[in-house]
Formats: sequence, structure tokens, C-alpha cells
Amino acid sequence: MPLHLLGKKSWNVYNPANIARVKADEEAAAAREHAADQRMQELDAERRAAILRGQTPPPLPEEDALEDARSRKDRSGHDRKKRKLRGEDDTDMDIRLAASAAKSKDGDEEDAKVLRLRKPASDAPLTDHAGHIDLFPVDIKEAIKREKNAEAEKEKRKKEQAFEDQYTMRFSNAAGKFGLDQPWYTAQQKPAHTAEKDSAVLYPELENKNVWGNEDPRRKEREQARISSNDPFAVMQKAQTQLKKSKEDKKKWTDERKRDLRELKDAQEREDRSSRHHKSGRRRSHIRAYEIYPEDRSTQNAVLIMTDVLGFEFPNVQLIADQFAANGYYTIIPDVFRGNEIPFPMPENFDFPSWKETKMPRAGDVDPIYASIIKYLRGELGVKRVGGVGYCFGGKYVCRWLKPGGLDAAFTAHPSFVEVEELKAIQGPLSIAAAETDQIFPAEKRRETEDILKEMSVPYQMSLYSHVEHGFGVKGDMANARSRFAKEQAFLQAVFWFDEFVKKEHHDTPVPKPGL
Repeated sequence: MPLHLLGKKSWNVYNPANIARVKADEEAAAAREHAADQRMQELDAERRAAILRGQTPPPLPEEDALEDARSRKDRSGHDRKKRKLRGEDDTDMDIRLAASAAKSKDGDEEDAKVLRLRKPASDAPLTDHAGHIDLFPVDIKEAIKREKNAEAEKEKRKKEQAFEDQYTMRFSNAAGKFGLDQPWYTAQQKPAHTAEKDSAVLYPELENKNVWGNEDPRRKEREQARISSNDPFAVMQKAQTQLKKSKEDKKKWTDERKRDLRELKDAQEREDRSSRHHKSGRRRSHIRAYEIYPEDRSTQNAVLIMTDVLGFEFPNVQLIADQFAANGYYTIIPDVFRGNEIPFPMPENFDFPSWKETKMPRAGDVDPIYASIIKYLRGELGVKRVGGVGYCFGGKYVCRWLKPGGLDAAFTAHPSFVEVEELKAIQGPLSIAAAETDQIFPAEKRRETEDILKEMSVPYQMSLYSHVEHGFGVKGDMANARSRFAKEQAFLQAVFWFDEFVKKEHHDTPVPKPGL
């Protein structure tokens, strides 16, 4: 049978005697608090009534409150929570508690002049000389003591900072020694050679010697490098110089690379052109020529270019041949000058009348060359229709070969040395591009040509281009807008003319029969 002895223990909280004792204590405490509240309400009512009557209100019972606070200590000896008195706010409560804590044990209020702060050793007064509360009190004794030890404290802080600098890095260290008092960017910069010059003046015998008195020719260089390395401004200047040099080197490298790429591209283009273009000397050993095929390699329609006095190797005329090929015509430029062409640009002392009399090819030399080329075109290449293009000197032979078995249609720009009989003998369509200023083919010659063509039955075209001179169809100035327009239009005039009278097999005029 279990024994229930726990309830019989005197220390058990559930002991009936202990429960009754706790209830009695709670009822006594509640009665005391109720009585205290009743007294405070009555006193508060009396104070309000006195204030309303204009009388001085009775004082608060501070002593009674203190005694009551002392009596409220629990049996363990701890003070209970401090409570505000009736009618006082937080500030009044703090002042009252501080004043009560500062009073002496014997109750003499005259001696209660200091306040115990966080540090009990401080004797700073609670109020200042005017009686106001001092939120930042100063202990006079401690202040006097600190003043006496100011020098010692300063020396102590200096030693502590020197010790900390051995293992601590601060932003102020970046300015160097005395950097905060006199930064390098505010100090007057001296040239690097000033220190060297001063040392040379003070010690002229040590200018090129080391510390042992031996010859040291590189001492100046090292001194200058040392001074520059210690001068941030010199370092910045050196870095700026290096950056500028780096940019210049990069620009130079870029220019060289562009030039190399351009040269490589030009070489590739020349190689491509040489693979597409070939000299016809392999088939005609006695005639040099420049020829180019269209994209489809067709030789059904061809253009024979009869050059001016600049010859078949002049780049401009070869570019014109390339453009004819781009428009679908096999194009060939034979060499009829055999090294006697006029150089371009023409030298100032060049004797044109003498060249004309002695070196300019005559019809007896040129006609066989064109006859051989036309035979090669119609025979070996199987060309069905041939158009002739004559510039300046070649305009004469365009007219001479515009006949059955020769050229099927012709175009000439600023023709030269064309005789009346040669013009009247043409038997195919002729297109002429004339320059406004032309001493060889002037206005009178143009009108005479028009009158002759008007009396003939062949199709013809005469276009006059303003603001250009003789030779504009080949060597016109492409930087000049008028000249460039005239050159391009003259080329298009030839292309449209050949598209009509070379590519088309049926038109209104009779087509000459091929053959020599």
C-alpha cells in the first residue's frame, strides 16, 4: 500500500497550510495597495481642489512614500519595483529617485550634493552653477588631474601610435611621411636635375664617384632614377609618357597591318585578274593584247577596243574592258603601238609633233593588226557579232573597220584624225561622244560629221558633253563631278548602243555578213 507523504511536508507548495498562508499574504498586500491608492486619490482630490481655489496645494507625502517603499521589501531583501507617485511624470520620478539616492544616511539634505553616476568614483555634481540639471557633468578633480598629466598622456599616445604603426595600415600612410601636413601635390615640384646639380656644386669631386672614391660613371643615372622613383609627380609623368607611346605604337601597328592587308588584297586581285585575263600572244605571237571573258565565258558577242595614244596597258582602258565584260561582252585590246605609246602623264618637254611624225603608227601598220584580231575573233573564238570602241586615235580605225566582215557596230569618243572619205565609207551603226572643248574634233568638225551622217542611211548618234575636254572618255578626272558624269554616261552610251546593234540579231538595218 503506497504512502502519500509528499502532502505532509512543510515545504510542499500544495500543503494546505502553505496555500492558506499565500492567500492571506495576497489579501493583506491587496488591502495595503487599496489603502494606499485610496489615500493617493484623496490627496489628489485635495490638491486639485486647492488649485481650483487658487491656494497652494498640499505637498506630496515623500517621507511616507519612502517608508512605504522600505516596508515593501520582500523577505529575500530585494527592493520592489519603483513606482511613480500620483501626478508626477518620468522626469520627476527620475529626479526624485536620484535625489533620494544622493542623500546621506543621516537624512541631512544639505550634504546631498553629488550624484552617484555609472562610475561610483566620479564626484561630478548633478547640477551646474545655475541650478540646472547638467546632462554632461564634469568632475573638477579629474579635470585638474588630467591637465597635470597632459604632457605625459601625449607622450604615451605618441608611443602607442608608433607601436600600432608597425602592424597597422591606414589611409593616411599612402601620403607618406608628413603627407597629411604637406601633400605632394601641394608642394612645389623641383626638376629632377636640381638635386643632382646641388650635390654637384657641394661635392664636385664626388660627382662621378662612389662612396669609396672610385669612378662611377652611372652614378648620375642612378641618382636621377632614385629621385624620380620617390617623386609621385614624376611617376605620373612617366606613366603618361608610356601610355602615349603605347597608343602611338598601337596606331603604327594598326596602320602597318592595314597597309599589309591592302597590299595582300591588291596582290590577290592582280592574281585573280591574271588568272582571268591572259595575253593572247600565245596564239598570236606577233601581237600583244589584253583580253577578258564575261562571267559565263561566252564569246558570242565581242567588243574590240581601239585605244588612244596611251596604249593598251593604260590601266583606265583595261578597267573599261572589264566593265564591258561585266555587261556580257568578250573584250580584247590589241597593242598597235609596239612600245611607242605616249607616257601618262605627258612630260612637259614632250615633243608631240615630232612623235606624230616619227613614231605614231600609220594605217599600213595598224590595219593588219586589227585584221588579224578580227579574224581570230570570228574564226578561232567563234564570235558572231563584233562591236568596235575607238578612243581618240582609235576613232579613225573604228570608222575604217565599220564595214561587212569587220565591225557590226561602232562607238567612238572624241575621235581624232578621221578623214571625210573614211566617215562616208562606214556601213554600220555609229555612235559618237564628243567633248565641248576639243581642238582635234571641234564644233566645225562635229557639224560636218553630222551633215555627212545625215545624208547616209546608217543609224547614228551624236552626244555632246559639256564642261569636258578631249580625252574625257578614258582619262577624265573622276574627282570632278562633271567629268565623272560625262565619262560614265559615255560608257553607258556605248553599252546601250551595243545592246541594241550587237546583241540583238534582228533590227531595222541590214546586218553585215562576217568575213574578211
